[in-house]
Amino acid sequence: MGRFSVLTSTVLIAVLGVIAYTLVATRTMERSAAQLAAAQFDFILSRADEAIERNLHLGLALGEVNQASAALERAMSRSPSILGADVISVGGTTLYSTDRGALGEPIPDRWRIAINDTHNETWRAEAFDSVTMGRPVSNDFGQVEGWAALIIDRDALSAPLSEAPRTVRMMLPAIILVALGALVIAAVVIRWSYRRAWIDLKTPPPPPERRDAFDQANLRAVESCANTNAVLAQVRTEIQRLDAIV
Repeated sequence: MGRFSVLTSTVLIAVLGVIAYTLVATRTMERSAAQLAAAQFDFILSRADEAIERNLHLGLALGEVNQASAALERAMSRSPSILGADVISVGGTTLYSTDRGALGEPIPDRWRIAINDTHNETWRAEAFDSVTMGRPVSNDFGQVEGWAALIIDRDALSAPLSEAPRTVRMMLPAIILVALGALVIAAVVIRWSYRRAWIDLKTPPPPPERRDAFDQANLRAVESCANTNAVLAQVRTEIQRLDAIV
């Protein structure tokens, strides 16, 4: 791998690492913010739900609770992210609403599906630009008379990684510094490695007397074998001469 490839790979890995860390941190913060916002809206919804149920405990039917509209208006005024508030009958008809045009109209299908899926518990239905949160309204006998619902701006619940582009832009100076630091470190390491290799090439091998003990022992073993072979050759020559005389 060439020096340019090493430099490019090092800088790219460092930059991608910083971006990945930024995205993970952003996702964690967004998840915490979304959970906090959802808890706040659920609290607002529960207060409206309790105000409506107090009137049901007086023996009134849900359609006769005159305070329902006031409870919805108070809930809507608590946050600019609340786009609307409704009270729904068990048959899926809007009984009270901050949107006058929705009175008497059937609820959207996604609301009905969310209600059926939660089995009379707190439910949530999502649309492209809004999120609807609903809670059951129960009478004295624990029977569900309908539901109170808040329509919330989707941006208030912080969609996943919606803040990522802005966060990456904010981290751009840090990303540039990390890239420059990685470039400098890689350049220093490459220069040191090439310099070391060049010194090793220019340095002559050490003389035999400066070799370590293993090399010296190996040399002595080789010399001993050579001497033994020479003695054996002399002995064979002498034996052959004696055989010739005999």
